[in-house]
Amino acid sequence: MYGYIRLFISVLLTLLAIKFIKPNCKKQNIKFKIIICSVLGLALYLLLMFVPFENCFYTFNSAESSLIYSNLHTSDLTVDGKNTSLTIYKKDISTNGVLIIPKSNKGWKIGRGVDTKYVRVKSNKLYSVDICNYRKTDEYYIILTDWNDEITSLYDNKNSTFKKLSQTTKSSRINSYATYIENFDINYVLTINNQKFRFVFDEQNKTYAMRLTE
Repeated sequence: MYGYIRLFISVLLTLLAIKFIKPNCKKQNIKFKIIICSVLGLALYLLLMFVPFENCFYTFNSAESSLIYSNLHTSDLTVDGKNTSLTIYKKDISTNGVLIIPKSNKGWKIGRGVDTKYVRVKSNKLYSVDICNYRKTDEYYIILTDWNDEITSLYDNKNSTFKKLSQTTKSSRINSYATYIENFDINYVLTINNQKFRFVFDEQNKTYAMRLTE
């Protein structure tokens, strides 16, 4: 719906602009003006795709309904934060999409991918970790992917509640665990199967790495 509305507005304004072209102009000038109007209409469409103007006057009753409106996907897993919600959805057969959706006192707004900042984390052979932060806030989401279906216990030092998403492929079962935390830093500890992991920052590569602690 999000894209269709913007397409409708752009096409309508383009046709209105073309309609106001004076018919007594030279044919060559008319064709040129039609091309200009079409190019401006396309530019307007692309601009509107990045501007969720609905946020000025409309709210959704759930993060899931906002996600469906904005990109036509349904959420497979939703984690609520303080002023945002994380949605994980099926992007294609083998890839998950992630979108953080802001919320107000009245409900959820439309989220934009550009408002999500990813903290770079180097994966190991057993797990991969994605850390997402909503722009200019202290709201973070931890997404842990277990490629081998081996996690039996999972918790952190912030007493967070992890939600689980299980997906089956032709050859394996992949589990994803997601939670919300405030203020991610190097003091954050993730305990997986009774093994404690810290996130060590590598200044040279500007990335974090999971390190097993004593």
